[in-house]
Amino acid sequence: VNTTGYTQTKWMSELYLNKLREFGYQIGILRPAFISGNSQNGSCNSDDFIWKYVRLLVHSEMAPIEQTMILTPVNKVASVFVESAEKISSVK
Repeated sequence: VNTTGYTQTKWMSELYLNKLREFGYQIGILRPAFISGNSQNGSCNSDDFIWKYVRLLVHSEMAPIEQTMILTPVNKVASVFVESAEKISSVK
């Protein structure tokens, strides 16, 4: 299997987190899929994979057939992360 350092780091981090669960720590793992720009002001990382993909499609005048990409605005992802952290903190 050809994996990147990024993928390996995510895998190893989850191994450590699962080990902490065995010691009684409350651990939550959030895995957002494709994170898009801010839904309130439109700011985004225009060098991100998603926008490179969109640019490629526009420049080549192509469109994917029956492809769905679920995008979640970065401000929504941040809000869910904060809410989750607050819930975990209040359980103590």
